[in-house]
Amino acid sequence: MSSSENELYGLVLCGGDSIRMGFDKSEIDYYGKKQKYFLYELLEEFCDNVFISCSRFQSQRTEPEYNVITDVDGFENSGPMAGILSFHVEHPGKSVIVTGCDYPFINRDSIEQLINNRGKGNGKAVCFINEVNDEYIYEPFLTVYEAPFFNTLLLNFLNKNYSLSRILEAEKVKAIVPPSDLILRNVNSTDEYLEAKKLIELMNYNFTYKHKDPDNEN
Repeated sequence: MSSSENELYGLVLCGGDSIRMGFDKSEIDYYGKKQKYFLYELLEEFCDNVFISCSRFQSQRTEPEYNVITDVDGFENSGPMAGILSFHVEHPGKSVIVTGCDYPFINRDSIEQLINNRGKGNGKAVCFINEVNDEYIYEPFLTVYEAPFFNTLLLNFLNKNYSLSRILEAEKVKAIVPPSDLILRNVNSTDEYLEAKKLIELMNYNFTYKHKDPDNEN
């Protein structure tokens, strides 16, 4: 799909069962299939290879046609960092774009914007920035992590610094404004899930995600 210099892998972070929601957020159906599969197939349009990052239990509930990476022993208790570092162990030297399953409004435009900004700034990573209560937050779950940046992540892991957002900010990576405020809206409760579903239905939001139909192209 791309030259080795621009090669990019994709990683869908499943996370675990949500206490507030009471079930696995990666299993939610927003667009006619489980969110982990939806994001996987979306990333396939842009990436040379795609994987689902999940627990061993979640891997047993994942269809065999989807590539899976489970957390490597030793990275436990480090939160989402475990999934990203486990990817690095399995695929050293590969850059990766990470998406989180609890962001139902991730779309093609947001993926393209991140990829188009690769190599800008210090070239370590590209992420979206989110303004929350007059504070700018670096969003680590819709981010391109370039291969050399994994050394920084490993060093922070060894120092028990597990906040990906703070690491991105401290490293002054390229941070960009998303194409829509909706992109960074995440779902962590039943009420937020129902609100997201309603918005998707009202806006016919899935239109943004329709795959190109070769028969209808000019």
